[in-house]
Parts: sequence; C-alpha cells; structure tokens
Amino acid sequence: MLSIENVSKRFGATSVLNGASMSVRQSESVGLIGKNGSGKSTLLRIVSRILSCDGGSITWEGQSLLGSDVNLRRSILYLGHEPGFYPPLSAAENLQFLAGLYGIETSSTQIGEKLEAVGLDAYRKGPIRSYSRGMLQRLSLAKALLLQWSLLLLDEPTTGLDSEGKRLLSELISGWRDQGKSLLIISHDDGWISAHVDRVNILQNGKIEPKENGIPAAPELEMEKEG
Repeated sequence: MLSIENVSKRFGATSVLNGASMSVRQSESVGLIGKNGSGKSTLLRIVSRILSCDGGSITWEGQSLLGSDVNLRRSILYLGHEPGFYPPLSAAENLQFLAGLYGIETSSTQIGEKLEAVGLDAYRKGPIRSYSRGMLQRLSLAKALLLQWSLLLLDEPTTGLDSEGKRLLSELISGWRDQGKSLLIISHDDGWISAHVDRVNILQNGKIEPKENGIPAAPELEMEKEG
C-alpha cells in the first residue's frame, strides 16, 4: 500500500502542500483532482522521488520511500508531463534502452508488439523528435506495457490524446485494474477520472479530502466520520 502522511512542500514563500495525506491500497485505483496549481503534479513528483518534500512521510509496501533504496522505487512507475525519452532515438530504440536500464531482456519483436499495442508500430523508426504530444503520450503507454511495476502514477494522461488515444488509454487502465495493479491518477477532468478509478480525492488548500458525490470515500474515512 502507498501511504502519504502529512506531506508538506513549499516553493519559496508559497506553500503548495500543507499536511497532505492519502493512501492507495493494493489493487486499488485512486483519482486526485484539483485546480491548476493546487499541487497535484508536485505530489506525484514527490512520490516518484523526482522532488523532495519539506516534511511528512511516504511509505510503499511498509517501507519509507524517502530513503535511498532504489530497488524499492523500481516497482513504481511515474508517467508525467515530461516523457523522459531521447529525441534523437527512435521509438523502438528508446524502449530498448529503457529495457536495458531496468534489466529486462526483450527482443525487437516484443518491442514491436508494444508499439503496435499503442498504435505506433508504423512510426517505430526515425527519431521521435518529430512526435506530437499525443504520440509521446502513446509512447509513454508503451513504456508502461514494457516495464514491470506494481504502482502506476499517471499525471494528466489524456493530454494530447485524440478520441482514439483516449479509448486506448481507457482499455489499458481497465486491463491493469483487472490485473490487480494499483494506480494513482491525477486529472483536471472530473467526469473522465471518475469513470476510471475506485474513488476520487480532492487536493485543495494544500490538503487532500475525499470526494463524496459520485465516487465513495475510502471505507476507513467513512467509518471515521460515522464515529
């Protein structure tokens, strides 16, 4: 389980996160919504250890994520606004390079299958510097199909995707949920995210609260309110 407790983060004089707490249980999909600048992306970048926090604790599978154990973080995959690929390389070369970094043995045929699954097989050759935003999003999804992870952090995953890309994304999320994977998804689209997760939280004023209309709050939070 992912447990975020009282996390705080400031940028200069601006407090973005102020005691933010939430959890993602095993095999659970959780959505996080909030206004632009509310700190949603900041929180995911902290969980993925791209950013540091100023206070609080984050544990994954019972161990602190704020330490230096790289192996613990290998089971968490973050797909954010910056795709993290190398523009001079082709789509296939980027995936092959990633596989090597993670110690995954793969063949050109398997790479091709991942690219075909996200609609990029026809664009597997040639540098990705000419890719549109939507194509880079699709390549990120191929990355998620290639790598082994238990928790996926998705930051505005529909950005740049056309209707066919959004349908593909929905199918992949559904498949991952069926496989018992855990997902934490942030989006500005309340309607879209509510259709793809078990429950939704709202980040506002630096804190996280459950969204109770449409998607139920977590059982433990409901019991606290009843008590």
